[in-house]
Amino acid sequence: MHAKWVDWGISAGGLLVFVLLAWQVHMDNSALVRFDEKMAAEAKEHAQDHPHLLEFARTVTHAGDAQVMTVLPILALLLLRRHPKLAVIWLLAALLAGTIIQHSKELVNRPRPDKALRDESVHETSASFPSGHATGSIIGYGAVAYVGVVVLRRRWAKVALTAMVVVLVLAIGWTRVYLRAHWCSDVLGGWALGLCWLSLCIAVVRVAWRAKDG
Repeated sequence: MHAKWVDWGISAGGLLVFVLLAWQVHMDNSALVRFDEKMAAEAKEHAQDHPHLLEFARTVTHAGDAQVMTVLPILALLLLRRHPKLAVIWLLAALLAGTIIQHSKELVNRPRPDKALRDESVHETSASFPSGHATGSIIGYGAVAYVGVVVLRRRWAKVALTAMVVVLVLAIGWTRVYLRAHWCSDVLGGWALGLCWLSLCIAVVRVAWRAKDG
């Protein structure tokens, strides 16, 4: 399958998963909502008995903060001269990510876990679905991985970078559930939306660049 169709396919798949999850979380007694509530209760109980893991989660979660996601695209400017297409993909994905997250939250308008359930370090007041940390991290760090796979020459370096990004994105998502900042499905929805948007940016820029060169 041609690479461009893979990009479009991943984007469409991510959007489909996001829509299905958004539909499910609006059903008060759906199996997914009950699963979310069970996961949150178990996470709170586990965190109370494992203070060191809780502190670890409180630290790692900041790797997905909006401030970090805002700084990351600055690295794309370093690519402008030698790899302009990669820079445009990265900047496009990052610059519109915040708007997409905000409008998605407003559209679904799902309440976050109750304050009594959340960890004391969680102070966000925005809607819960999708998780901004999950969405932003897969867009921001995913762009880093994509650029690395294209630019790096050694296979081991590509694999190592991709593995590091995957572990980091998964860890950030886990912290949002463990700290009860989000329901589990919020994180899954964030990953789906982030993957959809990043893949769409890659596909659109590739097509536009090909048309410009042709």
